[in-house]
Amino acid sequence: MGSSPPEESIPSTMTQTDTPVSQSLQQARELIESGELAQAQTRLKELLAQDPQNVEAIHLFGVLGFQAGQAQMALPFFDRAIALNPRFAEAYADRGAALLSMNQTEHARHALEEAVQLNPNLPLAWFNLGLARRIDHDGHGAVEALERAVHLDPGFVQAHLQLGDLRRAQAELSRAIEHYAQVVETHPDFVEGLMKLGGARIQAGVFAAAMAPLERAAQLERHGVTGARIQMLLGGAHQGLMQWAQAAERYEKALELEPELLEAAINLATVTGRLGDAAGARARFDDLLQAHPDAAPCHVLLGEHLLFEGDPEAALAAFQNGVERDAGDPRAHSGLAHAHLTLGNWEAGWREYDWRWKRGDFIEEPRDFGAPLWTGEEIGDKSLLLHAEQSDADAIQCARFLNEVEELCDTLFVECSAAVAPLLEALLNNAQVIVRGEALPDVDLHAPFWDLPRCLGVEKDDLPGEFPYLQADDERQAQWAQDLGEPAQGRVGLAWSGGVTERMRRERSLPWALIQPLCDNGVIDWHSVQLSPPLSGPGAAEVETPAPANWIDHTAQFSDLAQAAAYIMQLDLVIAVDDAVAHLAAALGKPVWLLLADNADWRWAGDGESSVWYPTMRLFRQPHGKSWEPVVDAVQAALKDWIAQR
Repeated sequence: MGSSPPEESIPSTMTQTDTPVSQSLQQARELIESGELAQAQTRLKELLAQDPQNVEAIHLFGVLGFQAGQAQMALPFFDRAIALNPRFAEAYADRGAALLSMNQTEHARHALEEAVQLNPNLPLAWFNLGLARRIDHDGHGAVEALERAVHLDPGFVQAHLQLGDLRRAQAELSRAIEHYAQVVETHPDFVEGLMKLGGARIQAGVFAAAMAPLERAAQLERHGVTGARIQMLLGGAHQGLMQWAQAAERYEKALELEPELLEAAINLATVTGRLGDAAGARARFDDLLQAHPDAAPCHVLLGEHLLFEGDPEAALAAFQNGVERDAGDPRAHSGLAHAHLTLGNWEAGWREYDWRWKRGDFIEEPRDFGAPLWTGEEIGDKSLLLHAEQSDADAIQCARFLNEVEELCDTLFVECSAAVAPLLEALLNNAQVIVRGEALPDVDLHAPFWDLPRCLGVEKDDLPGEFPYLQADDERQAQWAQDLGEPAQGRVGLAWSGGVTERMRRERSLPWALIQPLCDNGVIDWHSVQLSPPLSGPGAAEVETPAPANWIDHTAQFSDLAQAAAYIMQLDLVIAVDDAVAHLAAALGKPVWLLLADNADWRWAGDGESSVWYPTMRLFRQPHGKSWEPVVDAVQAALKDWIAQR
């Protein structure tokens, strides 16, 4: 069994004068803290017999009763101490704690707020105030109080855990992880802390980092419900790493320990499908729905499985069933959004897509912009801030909407990454571009980029803006043209690895050994447009492979995506996985062959080779349940035709 964190000690309330009374009070306090309540009671009775008005002894009698689990009995002593000394902060604090234990939250808050006002240096009072505010659904107030508690006592384990839980509930995963990590650093065998740290890392998509704390927790707790939940979390980490067999093994172990652990059973059904057994997965879901027809997660995870299997209509029905059973489930609404968008029901899809911000595992943490959300109403003379979200690829895809918004308002600010900023500065006419991390202006309204299709009423057959909508800088193009010189029969850019999260990189990236034979064609100059370190191949962080003889790599000179854009304009074709460079090349109007994994999202909906977003893009889709080999074979054949036509 893992060790538990130490209990917080009773805050000292006494002046440290070396008198028989003060010594007796200190002894009574130590007896209470050590659990020797009978001896403490005897000592306090002796003190009160000598001095019935001793405020500190009266207070400690209340503490003793509270420690003994008799909060109701303790209250009169706290009240009497406060009556004798109205500025006795510790008595207010303990009165608040007693009331909190009796579920009298409103009265507890009043007492605790009085305590911290009288003495703001009481970490336990701030902690209890945080609990009371959390019970009252005052999340921001709870965080404020708990932050004060850990500021005063950096080792306050329970305060860190509460803060981690609150930050996690508010989708502020990086901050939640910091608090859980603080707990584990000081208490490395505390099972609850290890589980919370691992779970938050899974939620944040850093699956490999989740393994170590969860493996340690599994060593400490092998049985019962806790052991089962640890195995389930380990399954989630393996699932995130696309280690389907290991995930299934963990979920099966969890169900051996706790057969009624529904979440593990649902996840096992999902993983069964990812192992290629669609019929087995569906049978598991059917059994779960028969046993738990009103469990929203069963319907929602079935919907995700059906989306993966390429049946968005059936998925839509499953997600709707989930929403009917839990109207506030962000995962169910997000599923509805993706199903609608995949089916081309963009109006309904954009409406549901708002729920992305309420998902705890969303790639972007919510931010407070100090202004109402723009929902498409007339802007008039109000100022508007548009902010990019999720990734540079998303920013580029949504950039086509910005000129239309610019026509709707006089004062427009656009926030994006430093890499994207030069592209948007060239695109926009009067808007001010702000690099994320710089100070933001006070504005009247704000909207994230992916709200723009809903605000503008965008439909898939009527995308706004001219094409291509991005332009590369003329001077930079001229410089690259000079540097590259005369081309061979063709210049082809290649990006074989991409994705902004660990899971995306594993799903979307091709092994270099598989893609490298394309470069054997000596009549083509192959240019790297791999903008991030690949998982394998030239430039890989771990195992780097020597580049082919006809391989040209100038990516180290790309200071931003505007520089990359000027370079791409010198190429005849770009072959890339689903990442920013593919969107950039397509938005510039260059021919792009996009290599898509079989679980590609809604923006590449359908089974055809064309994209409604980019007229010059050709899609090469991974067959369902297959490897990347058929995709590379198709590209190899298309490349031969492309060369023959030049």
